Amino acid sequence: MKTAAGWLVVLSILVQTGLSLPAGEEIAPVLPFRTFDRGSWPNLPQNTITILQQDSRGILWIGTQDGVATFDGNELKSLSDDPAVPSRGLIINIGVGPQRVVVSSPAGLHIYDYRRWQRLDIPAPIIRTCLDLKNQIWAQAISGELFKLEESGDTRGWQKPEPPYPERCDLFYIGNDGKFFTVENHRVYQVSGSEKKQILTPEDLKERVTAFFISRSQQIVLGTETGRVFISDPEGRNWSGIFVPEWPAVPINRIIEDGEGFLWMAGTAKGIIRGNLSTGWRMLTSKNGLAEATVSCLLADREGQVWIGYNGAGMQQLLSRNWTHRNALEVNGSAARPVSVFAITRKQSGGFLAALFSLGLWDWDTRGMRHYSEKDGLRDDVRFAIEPRPGVIWAACRFGIYEKIGSGKFHKTFHLPRGLVTSFLRTPSGTWLAGTSTAGLLRLNHRGQWEYADEMNGELVDHQIRAMALCGENIWVGTMTGITIFRPGGAEKIVLRNFSDLPQTINAIFQMKNGEVWVGGVGGIAIFHPAGNREWLADAKTLPGKTVYCIGQDQTSNEIWLTGSDGIKFFHNSKWRSYGLNNGLLETECNRDGLLINEDGTVLVGTMRSLAVFSPREDRQPDIRLQPFWQELPDFEEKGGQLLTSPARASELNFRWHTPFLRPHEAAYRIKISGHSEDWSSWRPESYLMLAGLRPGMYAITVQARVDDGIDEFLSSPLSIKFYKKPAFYQTVWARVILISALVTLVAGSYYLRVRILKRRGAYLEQLVNQRTQELAETNQVLQAVNRQLKEISARDYITGLLNRREIEERLGDYLSLMERQQKEIGILFFDIDYFKQINDTLGHEVGDRALKIIGECITKTFRQSDLCGRLGGDEFLVVFPATSRREMSVAISRFLNNLAGVRVEDGRGEELKISISGGATNLIPDRSVSFDRLFRVLDKALYTAKQRDRGQIVWVEPPGPGPDS
Repeated sequence: MKTAAGWLVVLSILVQTGLSLPAGEEIAPVLPFRTFDRGSWPNLPQNTITILQQDSRGILWIGTQDGVATFDGNELKSLSDDPAVPSRGLIINIGVGPQRVVVSSPAGLHIYDYRRWQRLDIPAPIIRTCLDLKNQIWAQAISGELFKLEESGDTRGWQKPEPPYPERCDLFYIGNDGKFFTVENHRVYQVSGSEKKQILTPEDLKERVTAFFISRSQQIVLGTETGRVFISDPEGRNWSGIFVPEWPAVPINRIIEDGEGFLWMAGTAKGIIRGNLSTGWRMLTSKNGLAEATVSCLLADREGQVWIGYNGAGMQQLLSRNWTHRNALEVNGSAARPVSVFAITRKQSGGFLAALFSLGLWDWDTRGMRHYSEKDGLRDDVRFAIEPRPGVIWAACRFGIYEKIGSGKFHKTFHLPRGLVTSFLRTPSGTWLAGTSTAGLLRLNHRGQWEYADEMNGELVDHQIRAMALCGENIWVGTMTGITIFRPGGAEKIVLRNFSDLPQTINAIFQMKNGEVWVGGVGGIAIFHPAGNREWLADAKTLPGKTVYCIGQDQTSNEIWLTGSDGIKFFHNSKWRSYGLNNGLLETECNRDGLLINEDGTVLVGTMRSLAVFSPREDRQPDIRLQPFWQELPDFEEKGGQLLTSPARASELNFRWHTPFLRPHEAAYRIKISGHSEDWSSWRPESYLMLAGLRPGMYAITVQARVDDGIDEFLSSPLSIKFYKKPAFYQTVWARVILISALVTLVAGSYYLRVRILKRRGAYLEQLVNQRTQELAETNQVLQAVNRQLKEISARDYITGLLNRREIEERLGDYLSLMERQQKEIGILFFDIDYFKQINDTLGHEVGDRALKIIGECITKTFRQSDLCGRLGGDEFLVVFPATSRREMSVAISRFLNNLAGVRVEDGRGEELKISISGGATNLIPDRSVSFDRLFRVLDKALYTAKQRDRGQIVWVEPPGPGPDS
C-alpha cells in the first residue's frame, strides 16, 4: 500500500494539470464482484445464504438454508457428507473462536474443534451463538434468554449466566477484545466482571436495536428495526444519526467494517449502505454490481475483503476495483481533445512516461506533470519513450530518435529515412538496442552514437520489428512475420516463422514469473514453456479481440493482463474476465505497448481515446453536500428548523460544516453573512467560521462548497444557518426608553429645584453649582478613561493581546505616510505558525489558542513598544518596524526566532510541542504607490516560498516597485 499512496498522488496531479473526462460524458461507478452460486459452484448447498463467518485459519464458513459449506480461497466444499454436521435444513448461525467453530440449526448445536465434530442439544430455539476469548460458547434464544455452555471434562450443560449478565436481552455482542455488550429496552450496557454499566445511548432511540457493532476506532454503531443507524464518537460522548434517503424503512440486521475503514450495513432490502462519518454514506444496489436480491448477511474477512450473502442469489465477493479515465489534454492553450495513448513505460526516477503519438509526450511523477510537444523539440510523432538513466529521456519517433538531457530540449540523435522507431531494449551486456519498423535494429555504440546493427539484422526473420523483450539471458525480437531469438554473445540464434501456432504478426513478448514466454499478436497467443513445448491460445473467450497488443503480469498477485483490439482480459483465480464498454471503458481499441502494471496493482492502459486507470479506489466525483456540525454550537438554543438564538453572553460564535464523500483538502468554501456582510468571501479551504464582536440582531450564514479539478468546477447547493444574537439588557429598546425617561425626569427636577434654590438662597446655589460642576468634570474624566479603555480593547486581539487586523491597517497607513515624509526606512515582517491547522485538527483548538497566546507573549517580549505588532487573523501575524534599517530589523528578527526556539506548548497529553514559524520580511522607504494590500501580497508570496523551503524560516523579499502589480 506504500506505492498505492504514491500512485494516488500521481492521479490527483493528473486531475489538477489538465486531464478530465470530455464534456457531457459520465462513467457509472464500476464495482466488480465475484459471484458464487450453484450454477458456477455446484458444491454450494443452496443459493439462499443465511450466515457468513471466517475461522482462525482463514477458512470461510457458509451457512445456507440447506446445509453448510467451506471455502479456502480455491475450493468450495460442501460438508453435507459428514454425519456429524446438519446435512439438510436451515443453518441458523455460525460462531467462530480461536479453537473451534459452532454451527447451530434447528437440529441442535454442532461443535467442530478442527479435528472432529460433536453434536449438542440446545435448551431452546437459538438465533445467535458467539464464542468469547476463553472459548466459552454463548447462545441467545428466540425469546431473548441468554445461555452459556459450562464444560467440565466431558460434561457439558447449559446454564443461565448470573448477574450482572441479564437473564434476557434484545441483543448481545462480544467484541474482538472480549468486551461483552447487551442491548436491553433500547439501552446499551457493558458487562465486565461483576459490573454492569450503561453506555450513553441516543436520546431519540425509541425502536428496537437489531444490529450492534464496534469499529476499530471504538465507535459504537447501532442499527434499528426502522432502518435508522446511530454512530458514537470514539469517546462515546456524542451520537450522530445516519440518514440515507434511498434506504427503505426496514431493519438493519448486519454491520461490518472493511479493511479501508468503511462501514457496510445491510437489512431486509435489495442494497447495502456503505461509508463512514468522514466520507459520508451511499447506497449500493444492482447498478453498482450487486445481485438483484435481498441481502441476508455480510462478512469482512481477516484481510478486510467484503463478502455478501443473498436470499436466493448465492453470495458475492467484492473485488473493490474501478476503471477511471484521463482522456483530454490542453495543448498550447487549445481546447481539450481526446488522447491516443500509444505506449506507457515506468521511469527509473519514479513516475512514468506516456507517448501520445501526434500530441507529444507526458512525463509525470509525484512532483508534477509536464507535457512535451513541438515547442520542446519533438518534431515527429512519438511512438515510444523511455528513461535509460535518471534525467535522460529517449523518444522513439516516426523519423528517428530524440534525446532530452536534464532541463534541456529534445534534439534528434538519429535520423531514420523512412518508417519509425518502435522500441528500446538494453542487452545483458549493457548495450542499448532500438527497433525500427523498416530497418531492423539500431545499436548505441561506445561513442554514444546510434548505428545500424548489421550483424544482428542479417539474422532477423525480417526487418519490420514489432516487439523486443529480454527473457532471461536471451533477446527475443518479434517482427512482422516471425521471431528471432539471440543467445548470449550472439553466437547462437533461433528463428521461428510460418508456424500455425504463432501469431501472424508479433505485437507483444512477455516472460512470466514461472519462466513461460507469452507471444501475442494477430490471431492469438503462443506460450513457450520452459520445458520446450509450445501452447497456442486462440479462444475468443480468452483473447481481448482478434489482435493482442500487450501482455503483462502483476508481480505481486501473479494476475495476467491482456489488451487487444476489443477491450481488456484479466486472468485471476483460474478464470478469465473481460473489461469493455459495460465496465466503464470509453474505448475498447487499445494501443500497442500501452500497458503498465504498478507494484500496488494499479493498471494503466493506453487506448485510442484515453488513459484508462484501473485502481482499487473509487475515483468518482460524488454529489457535494454540506452538513453543519450542530454539536459545535453548545451556546445556542434551537428554535425549530435552522433558526438558532445566541445568548447575550456569547462573545464568540463558532460554526463548522463538512462535505460528505470528499476529503477536506479537496473542497474550497466561500461564506456570506447576511446582516453583517452581503458579499461572498473569497474561496478558502477551511471548513469553519469564528465570529466575534457581533452586534445584536438577525443573521444568516450561507456556505457553498466548490471542487475544481483544473477543468471542471463542481458547486454545492448553499447551506444557510439563521441565528439571532440576543442584545444585553442595556441594549434593548425598553432599556433605552427607561434610561431616556429617567434622564428627562432628572433634568426637569434638577431645573425646578435649582430655580427655587436660586430664589431663596443665592449663595447656597452658587456653592451647589460649583460642586455639581466639579462632579461633572470628574464624571467626564471617568467616561473618557472608559472610552480609552474600550478603544484599546477593541483594537486588541483577545487571545494574544496584540493589535487586530483593523487597527494595524489603520496605524500602518499613518506609519507609511510619516516615513514617506521623513524619508526613513520602515520594515515589515509577516509570518504564520507552521502546521497550525494540523495542531487544531489533531490536538484541539485549546492547544492552538495556547500556541497563539505564547507567540503573542514572545512578540511582546522581543520587539520594541514603538513597533506595531498585530495578529491579522487565524495564525497570521504582522510586525512593523518604523525608522528601522534592514540590519537592525534582521537583528530583531533573529532575537525573536531565538526566543521562540526555547518556547514549548503543552499539547494536553503531558507532552510539549515545539512551535516554529514561516514568513516573509521586507524593508523600504515608502512612497505613495505603496499600500497595505500590495505589501501584503508580496509578503504572502514570500511566506509561501518559506513553506516550500521546509518551513521554519523567514524569506526576505524586495518591496513592490512603482506601478500596478503584475
